[in-house]
Amino acid sequence: MTCRERLESYLRRQRVPFGIHPHASAYTAHDIAAHGHIAEQMVAKVVVVAADRSFALLVLPAARWLDMQRVATMLNARELRLASEGELADLFPDCELGAMPPFGELYGLPVYVDRSLIHNAVIFFPAGTHTTAMSLSYADFQRLAAPTLAEFTSPYHGQHHAPAAPQRHTADAAVSTAAAPASEPRRAAPPDDYAARPILVPLDGSPFGEHALPMALELARSGSRGITLAHAHSYITPVVTPLGSEIISSQLDGEMREQEARYLQDVTRRLCTVWDGPISQAIVEAPVAAALDRHASKIGAGLIVLTSHGRSGVARAWLGSVADELLRHSAAPILVVRPGEGAPDLGHRPPLHNILIPLDGSSLAEQALDLAMQIGLPTQARYTLLHVVTRPHRSLILGGPELGVDEEAEAWRRATIYLDTVAPQLHKRSLAVIPQVRVGAVAPTILEAVEAYHIDLIVMTTHGRGGVNRMLVGSVADKVLRGANVPVLFYRPPSGER
Repeated sequence: MTCRERLESYLRRQRVPFGIHPHASAYTAHDIAAHGHIAEQMVAKVVVVAADRSFALLVLPAARWLDMQRVATMLNARELRLASEGELADLFPDCELGAMPPFGELYGLPVYVDRSLIHNAVIFFPAGTHTTAMSLSYADFQRLAAPTLAEFTSPYHGQHHAPAAPQRHTADAAVSTAAAPASEPRRAAPPDDYAARPILVPLDGSPFGEHALPMALELARSGSRGITLAHAHSYITPVVTPLGSEIISSQLDGEMREQEARYLQDVTRRLCTVWDGPISQAIVEAPVAAALDRHASKIGAGLIVLTSHGRSGVARAWLGSVADELLRHSAAPILVVRPGEGAPDLGHRPPLHNILIPLDGSSLAEQALDLAMQIGLPTQARYTLLHVVTRPHRSLILGGPELGVDEEAEAWRRATIYLDTVAPQLHKRSLAVIPQVRVGAVAPTILEAVEAYHIDLIVMTTHGRGGVNRMLVGSVADKVLRGANVPVLFYRPPSGER
């Protein structure tokens, strides 16, 4: 007996009226709401947690966020985590993975309902498959499920941005095709509203590209916003011989699109086993970097997270070159992650305890401070403010003599005073700050500081002082990106401020 058959039999025995609602493949409660044109508040999201050595079934509106700290308190649990894929398969053997209904009684699980759901006259929920939802009155659900009512959610800080472009329906999903005109004005994503905007994660179909996902998930958890997975599609032109036979079929492009859509849906399904937030998918049209930049602007992305290498681990291929291009042109901050070997562990929580902010004495470089603070506040990160005193030579583009001992000491003194004026911006938020002045070449010194201070993340602007120095600062960002073994977050100030 399938899950749907079991549900229908159970509800009929209880003489409870219900509705059946087929829809396109949906792997999240947010997708069910979108496909069915239902308010997210009315869609019941079902989450299973492992609390110490037992499991519990939590039911909450799709429009709200699961607060694990409140859940741990509610269940009096010392250890709390989301149930794994294997555990869900064992607990719900008649359901498709992640499509379990909210009736814990049928599976021997206690049910907890967030109070924000009880105001609905009718609720919708998965019926054991990713293509069918059920509906019934909330009053009937509460009578049958006899849940424990509690408050264990919080509202999303920002709006979940649905794709505005027309939808292309494939066999498995509705995927947005984002091809905005080149003349579309770019919206800046200033750091002050970073936490309210979705995160865009470009994927090229390889495990290397997916290594950006754990960091994107960690930042989405702390900011309570959604993730958009994006893949760039390159049009496949049909090729026909002079005799009219096809060498490259005209159907191949459509088949590739459907394959790419299935890939994004598979990634979404895997993400849903470790995170309950909103996930959307988009297939954009090549050229890759320009299309991703347009889509980031259209959804109001507060951050783009991607790896520095793409298929086959070849440096500067696909995602590598895309990262380069986005760093030069995108208004959104760019977080670049160096990929590991093989497939990523989506359950891994990247540490964000020690953040390094290189500062060159300019107000532009200091624009990275607000962004860094918003990222580190949830973990109460420690911040290292680094100023590097350089030793320029005559042969460099700026010319001038080498620094003498007295000049170097004076430069050190000025740098120390400068950092002492910047540090209070973090102190007033009760953040731990360590000002550091070092002498040497800028990029190697930054990389040395990463090792010396056990840094988890570097946050820096891609341009600092004005004029000819921009070339030097730009090369520093490039060298840091290619030499760092930790993620690097770049903020590019709006063009009018550089």
